[in-house]
Amino acid sequence: MAVLGASGLIGQAVATDLMRAGFPVVAIARSFTPGQQVIFAGRTVECPVMSLTAEALSGLFDAHGAEIVVNCIGTLQDSFRRGSAEDVHAGFASRLVEALAVASAPRLLVHLSIPGDDSDDRTAFSATKRRAEKIIADGAVPYVILRPGFVVAPAAYGGSALIRALAALPFELSEKESRRPFATTGAVDITGTIAHIGKRWQNGDRRWAEIWDVMGRETPSVGGVIAAFRQHLGGPAWRLRLPSWTMTAGARLGDLVSRLGWSPPVRTTALVEMRRGVA
Repeated sequence: MAVLGASGLIGQAVATDLMRAGFPVVAIARSFTPGQQVIFAGRTVECPVMSLTAEALSGLFDAHGAEIVVNCIGTLQDSFRRGSAEDVHAGFASRLVEALAVASAPRLLVHLSIPGDDSDDRTAFSATKRRAEKIIADGAVPYVILRPGFVVAPAAYGGSALIRALAALPFELSEKESRRPFATTGAVDITGTIAHIGKRWQNGDRRWAEIWDVMGRETPSVGGVIAAFRQHLGGPAWRLRLPSWTMTAGARLGDLVSRLGWSPPVRTTALVEMRRGVA
C-alpha cells in the first residue's frame, strides 16, 4: 500500500496506523523529518511527487508492489513551495489516474477529499478538490473517495492549526461564526475505513466506485470544537469576543506573511472554509 503525502497531517496518521494494523506500507512524500524517518522505520521514499509524470508514478508503484494507492496530497492555498491548488489537486489527480490505468494488474485508488458539494465552494481549495473528484470518477480505475470532516490528529496543519490557535488565545469568535456546523473526524476513523477497504481488496473485491463521508454521528458547532480543544490544551479562562472583521484582517496578514515562506495558522482559505462549516 503506497501512501502519497505521508509527511502531512492525514498522510502521516494514515501511514503510521496502517503499518500498526499489519499492512505493508511505503510512505511517499517530497521530504520527511528525522522523526518521521524513525516512525516509518525505513519504509519512506523521498521524491518530488508533484513533478512526476504518469509514467514515473506508474514505475514508482511497480517498484514497491503497491496494489492500493492512498492519495493524501493536498494544499490549502497556492504557494511557491507546494504549487498551485489546481495542479496539486486536479492536475495531480489526472496524472495519478493515468498512471493507475496503465498498470498490468488492477490497482485501487483511495483518495482523500472534502465533504459537501460545489454549491457553496468559495475557494480555489474546495473548487479544485471537487475537480479532482470528477477526474477520478470519470477515470477507468477502481476508486474510493473519502470525505472526512475537520480532522482531529496529533499533528496540526491548515484548518487544524487555525482551530488550535483559536483555542490557545484569549479570544472567542463572533456568535454567527461560533454557531456554524463543524463535523469532526478522528484520523483513526479514516485509517479504519481504509483498512476495511484494504482487507476487502485483499479478499478479491475489485469492483469499487464509491464516495463516502467519514464523520462523527453528531455535528458540533465551530465554537463547540474550539471549546473542546481549549479544555484539552488548557487554554485561557478569560476571553474577548472578536468581531468578524478582525479575523478577516488577521487572515489577510497571514497570507502576506506566508509569502516569506512561513505557514501561519490564520490564513484566508482556512478562515473561509471554517465559516462555511462542515456537515
